[in-house]
Amino acid sequence: MFDASDGDWKREFVRLLEKATVANNMGARAVELKNTHLPERICRYRKDSEHSRSNLTDDAVWLSSPDDYNDPFDCQTKVILGSVETALARASVRGFFTNTLRPSNLEVAPARIERNIGESIETFTNRLVEQFRVKLPALAASRATIIPSHFAQVLPTFATEAKQKAGMFRGLTKACSFSERNDSILMWSHYADYHRGFCVEYDLSAVPVNHQFRNTLYPIIYSKSLYDSTPLIVDWIEQARDNWNPFFPLLGFIHKADEWSYEKEWRLLFVTPNSEPNHAWTAPKPVRIFLGACMKGEAEKEIQAMAVQKSIEVYKMNRADDSFSLIPQRLH
Repeated sequence: MFDASDGDWKREFVRLLEKATVANNMGARAVELKNTHLPERICRYRKDSEHSRSNLTDDAVWLSSPDDYNDPFDCQTKVILGSVETALARASVRGFFTNTLRPSNLEVAPARIERNIGESIETFTNRLVEQFRVKLPALAASRATIIPSHFAQVLPTFATEAKQKAGMFRGLTKACSFSERNDSILMWSHYADYHRGFCVEYDLSAVPVNHQFRNTLYPIIYSKSLYDSTPLIVDWIEQARDNWNPFFPLLGFIHKADEWSYEKEWRLLFVTPNSEPNHAWTAPKPVRIFLGACMKGEAEKEIQAMAVQKSIEVYKMNRADDSFSLIPQRLH
C-alpha cells in the first residue's frame, strides 16, 4: 500500500521493475521513469565527527550495510516457503523426468506433469510414478518408492536454502540514505546529533544525466507490509536465464515501513558480487550546508570555514518563534 504522496509514478516504477527480465527493456524504462522524477535537491543529515568532516572535505558519502541501519526491518522481505517448495517441485520434476530419465517414447507435457502440484510433494510424485510406470521402465518398484520420499525430504530443505540465498543479497548491499527535506525536526534529532550536527545538500539538477550518482539513486516506497519477494524467488528458480529478473534484490531494498514516510528518502544502492566493508564513495560537491540549531562555538566556526573554502553556501537552522518548524538563515 503506497502513501498518497508517493503518486502514481512510483506504482508504475515498481510494476516495471517487477516485470523486468534480462531479455526485455522494462528495467531500463523503470530507471528512465525514476530519473524523470528525481527531486531537484537531496540532503544528508550528519553528526559532526571526524568521519563526516572527512567526507565533506573529500566530496564523498559513506556506504554502509543495512545491518548497520537503525531499523531491523530495513531491506527485509516476506517469503512464503510453501510457494518456494512448489516451485522447486516443478523445477525438480521437470529436471528428473525430462532430463535425467530422457524417455524416448514419451513426450511429457509440463501442464500434464504439474496439474496436481498443489498436492503434497509425496502424493504428487507418487501420482507421477504411477502415471508413467508403464512407459518408463527405468522406474522399477524400488525406485517408485524412493523418488517420492526423496522429494518429500529434500524439497523443504531446498526451499529454506533458496530463501537464505535470496537473503544473502542483503549482506552484499551497501547503501547511503538521503532526504528531500532539510527541515525535519525528527531527522535533525535522529541523524544529526540532536541538532548539533549539519545537513549537506546536493543539487541533482546540476549532476550530468548519466552520472553514477544519479543512476544509482532510488526512491523509498513506504508500505504497511513487508515486500513479498516470493514471486521473484519463484521466477529465479523456474525461469530460464534470459527470463530472470535482475532487479529482484533491489525491489526488497526500496520498500520500508510507512512510519518512516516523513523522511521522504532516496537511497544510493549497490549490490556487489562479494561482501565488502563499509566505505566512502565519491559524490558530487555539495551546494549548501545547513548548521544545526544547537551547533555552537568552535564547531560552528570550523564547519563554516570548511564550507567557505569549498565555495559552498552556509545556512544556520533557527527555531521559529510561533511554530514547530526550522527556518534556515544564510550565513555565507
